[in-house]
Amino acid sequence: MAGFNQAYSAVLGALQRAFGGKPEQLAGSLGAMCALRDMAQALMRMPIGQGPGTAGPSFEYVAPEHRSEGIARAGISVRPHGPYIVKGAVTLLHKRTIRSERSEALTWTTEGELETGATYALCRCGASARKPFCDGSHARVGFDGTETADPGPVADRQTIREVPPLRIKEDHSLCSKAGFCVNRFGRLAQLGDDAEDVRVRSQVIAIIEHCPSGALSCEIRTQDGAGAEALIPVEPDLPREIAVTARGPLWVTGGIPIERADGRPVDVRNRVVLCRCGQSKNKPFCDGSHIDIGFQG
Repeated sequence: MAGFNQAYSAVLGALQRAFGGKPEQLAGSLGAMCALRDMAQALMRMPIGQGPGTAGPSFEYVAPEHRSEGIARAGISVRPHGPYIVKGAVTLLHKRTIRSERSEALTWTTEGELETGATYALCRCGASARKPFCDGSHARVGFDGTETADPGPVADRQTIREVPPLRIKEDHSLCSKAGFCVNRFGRLAQLGDDAEDVRVRSQVIAIIEHCPSGALSCEIRTQDGAGAEALIPVEPDLPREIAVTARGPLWVTGGIPIERADGRPVDVRNRVVLCRCGQSKNKPFCDGSHIDIGFQG
């Protein structure tokens, strides 16, 4: 009930700001409204004592200075045929890919932070007029958000290629076609064959670290502090945030927990890309369909 009152007060605050001159707050508040509904339903299923009665929301106002204690743990939940609900005051940014003169993907750049509340809703149908936020268009267009991705562990799908001293892992089902694995010198598969050359090895590691989906990962054989041989995971240190990529998916980093609409958890990973064009054949993950349809947003 305390959590409900925190969320209820946050909704009131967002609505007040929206009608007070910041209309963009209205779209962002949809996530808080969805969270409010979920908490109210959970309360009304909670029995009280031995009788048939249940608990329910009390709709008590909580002042802004007292709300921080009630911020939910960071996480993303996928609504059935609806948006992504983000909780826990997760930072939301705009990012785009920096490319070479030959349009080769090189790295990422941040183009600003979006204003959000502690809870907000992000469009996944691709039809919202207030992208990246949900505006309810999924109901109007009859969006089919059925999840088709394999819910099993990533480790069960990975293929492993030993290219000493590297151990390259690939899960092709997670590929979002970001393009970091290919350049004028060839594809990752070709480059990896020469990993004994430290210059090539550095390039291979850079390619893998820039892959937003985590479809590519690797380990390197080296020595630990005691001088014994060890297999060390190579993984970029990424912040806990969500990036709206230009004309592309949502890039979720930092190990934010994600729950599918069917209630099953997604493997907690450092790098995940979620579809926001609505056309992926591997929902909720991106499969590069935004490129095929020329998605704008």
